[in-house]
Amino acid sequence: MTKFKFHQDNLYFFRLNLAYYRHRKGYTQEQLAEKVGISVGYLASLESRRSDAEPSYELLSDLAYELGISVSMLTAVDEGVIE
Repeated sequence: MTKFKFHQDNLYFFRLNLAYYRHRKGYTQEQLAEKVGISVGYLASLESRRSDAEPSYELLSDLAYELGISVSMLTAVDEGVIE
Protein backbone atom coordinates (compact mmCIF):
# COMPACT_ATOMS: atom_id res chain seq x y z
CA MET A 1 0.00 0.00 0.00
CA THR A 2 1.17 3.49 -0.80
CA LYS A 3 1.57 5.69 2.26
CA PHE A 4 0.19 9.21 2.03
CA LYS A 5 2.99 11.49 3.21
CA PHE A 6 1.71 14.20 5.51
CA HIS A 7 3.38 17.41 6.55
CA GLN A 8 3.28 17.45 10.36
CA ASP A 9 0.66 20.23 10.51
CA ASN A 10 -1.54 18.40 8.02
CA LEU A 11 -1.27 15.19 10.02
CA TYR A 12 -2.50 17.05 13.12
CA PHE A 13 -5.53 18.39 11.24
CA PHE A 14 -6.18 15.02 9.57
CA ARG A 15 -6.53 13.50 13.05
CA LEU A 16 -8.92 16.24 14.16
CA ASN A 17 -10.91 16.04 10.93
CA LEU A 18 -11.19 12.25 11.08
CA ALA A 19 -12.67 12.37 14.59
CA TYR A 20 -14.87 15.36 13.72
CA TYR A 21 -16.39 13.81 10.59
CA ARG A 22 -16.77 10.41 12.27
CA HIS A 23 -18.78 12.03 15.09
CA ARG A 24 -20.74 14.11 12.61
CA LYS A 25 -21.71 10.96 10.70
CA GLY A 26 -22.76 9.34 13.98
CA TYR A 27 -20.25 6.49 13.83
CA THR A 28 -18.41 4.99 16.75
CA GLN A 29 -14.79 4.03 16.21
CA GLU A 30 -15.94 0.41 16.10
CA GLN A 31 -18.48 1.09 13.36
CA LEU A 32 -16.13 3.06 11.13
CA ALA A 33 -13.26 0.62 11.63
CA GLU A 34 -15.51 -2.27 10.57
CA LYS A 35 -16.73 -0.39 7.50
CA VAL A 36 -13.19 0.28 6.24
CA GLY A 37 -11.72 -3.05 7.32
CA ILE A 38 -9.23 -1.96 9.99
CA SER A 39 -8.94 -2.62 13.71
CA VAL A 40 -10.48 -0.28 16.25
CA GLY A 41 -7.01 0.17 17.74
CA TYR A 42 -5.60 1.36 14.42
CA LEU A 43 -8.47 3.81 13.92
CA ALA A 44 -7.94 5.09 17.45
CA SER A 45 -4.24 5.59 16.68
CA LEU A 46 -5.13 7.53 13.51
CA GLU A 47 -7.25 9.87 15.63
CA SER A 48 -4.70 10.20 18.44
CA ARG A 49 -2.42 13.24 18.51
CA ARG A 50 0.18 11.17 20.34
CA SER A 51 0.44 8.57 17.59
CA ASP A 52 2.76 8.46 14.60
CA ALA A 53 0.33 6.28 12.59
CA GLU A 54 -0.29 7.46 9.04
CA PRO A 55 -2.87 5.94 6.69
CA SER A 56 -2.24 4.62 3.21
CA TYR A 57 -3.80 6.56 0.36
CA GLU A 58 -6.22 3.66 -0.14
CA LEU A 59 -7.35 3.90 3.48
CA LEU A 60 -7.72 7.68 3.17
CA SER A 61 -10.01 7.10 0.20
CA ASP A 62 -12.02 4.46 2.06
CA LEU A 63 -12.40 6.67 5.13
CA ALA A 64 -13.51 9.65 3.05
CA TYR A 65 -16.01 7.51 1.15
CA GLU A 66 -17.56 6.07 4.32
CA LEU A 67 -17.75 9.53 5.89
CA GLY A 68 -19.36 11.00 2.77
CA ILE A 69 -16.62 13.56 2.20
CA SER A 70 -13.68 14.08 -0.15
CA VAL A 71 -10.10 13.15 0.68
CA SER A 72 -9.24 16.85 0.48
CA MET A 73 -11.80 17.61 3.20
CA LEU A 74 -10.33 14.88 5.39
CA THR A 75 -6.78 16.19 4.95
CA ALA A 76 -7.55 19.94 4.90
CA VAL A 77 -5.79 22.15 7.39
CA ASP A 78 -8.96 23.91 8.51
CA GLU A 79 -11.95 21.95 7.18
CA GLY A 80 -14.18 20.46 9.83
CA VAL A 81 -12.22 21.72 12.81
CA ILE A 82 -14.34 24.82 13.37
CA GLU A 83 -17.86 25.01 12.14
